[in-house]
Amino acid sequence: MKQEQSPSSILTDHAMLVVWGQFAHCMGLIRAIEQVTLSQKTVDHSPQSKVLEFLVAILGGLEYLKDISLSARPLDKDVAVAQAWGQDAWADHSGVSRTVARCRV
Repeated sequence: MKQEQSPSSILTDHAMLVVWGQFAHCMGLIRAIEQVTLSQKTVDHSPQSKVLEFLVAILGGLEYLKDISLSARPLDKDVAVAQAWGQDAWADHSGVSRTVARCRV
């Protein structure tokens, strides 16, 4: 069983994303995104989680989707940000890319 660390004991290079994640909870944004119907299956991460990760990457100023996993400080390895946004972990950039590509307006 994975034990969650307390927020005060986790280090992050994306502190503002933690604050925005907490704010998103207060606004109900995360719950709203999780209720959107997307026609993809869930293996390790739901498609809603990947859309949320895409939003977080945009807020973090990442220029390319591959930066989620391949930047000097990869977002998908940042436990503090994932927890602040109500996620156990983030998906790899390739999974986020496939999900975003299937989304239609």
